[in-house]
Amino acid sequence: MPCGNNRLTSMWRVMWECHKAQKAIASEMQTIENSVASDEASEAHIRATADLQRELEKWKTHFQQWIESQFNYIETLYLWLVKCLDPLDEEGDKRGHSISPNDSDLPDIIHFLASWLNALKELKTREQIAYAIDDFTGVVHSLELEQEGELFIKKNTDKHAKHLDTHAQMPKRVEMKYLGYGNDDALKSDVDTQKLELENGLRRHSEVMQDRKERTLSSFKQHLPPIFDAMASFAKDASKFYEKVHPNSREKDRS
Repeated sequence: MPCGNNRLTSMWRVMWECHKAQKAIASEMQTIENSVASDEASEAHIRATADLQRELEKWKTHFQQWIESQFNYIETLYLWLVKCLDPLDEEGDKRGHSISPNDSDLPDIIHFLASWLNALKELKTREQIAYAIDDFTGVVHSLELEQEGELFIKKNTDKHAKHLDTHAQMPKRVEMKYLGYGNDDALKSDVDTQKLELENGLRRHSEVMQDRKERTLSSFKQHLPPIFDAMASFAKDASKFYEKVHPNSREKDRS
């Protein structure tokens, strides 16, 4: 157990440094300008955004399951050992939670596991991580919806452009015959309508694209760094906890 606990201490120290570096990189987004953001949305962008949302959801779920599994394992081991102290005590499971890790007559392993359980309960930063990931996942989901709306406008605009291109390449008499126009006025009216819709579509698409780019960058700047801030805080708290409950530290406290 001491060796394993020492490795946990080292692991969380490394993760602390890693998440601090990630936070610093994410914070550098504040210097990014809109001009370097991606241009118009595409099917590939939408798929990538959907993939990111799924990965964020899995990240949160796996993190919570990992912490919960660790807690359940330590709790089960702790209560089993407490029960072993008095196998005839029917209230052993309930009493185990109320045993103070400072009771001098308890074995060291009980002290260690009790401290471990208490620390896991007190690591409130894990709740901050879940909140930060949920918050950013919501931003990513909104981005996906905006990309879909932008692409819908783009496809409509392309449809009008293609219709006008068909008019331009087809001789007028053939156009009137095969496209069902009764006279030049009807043909001109349709062409004018298509041109107006194309102009409106291009303007609307440009506005939507620019708005999406600005809001996406602003949202990422605001909601991405807190994830790594929470992860760094959690790793820092965890590494300090494992240092504190390491058996060697208990020996130092007694000396």
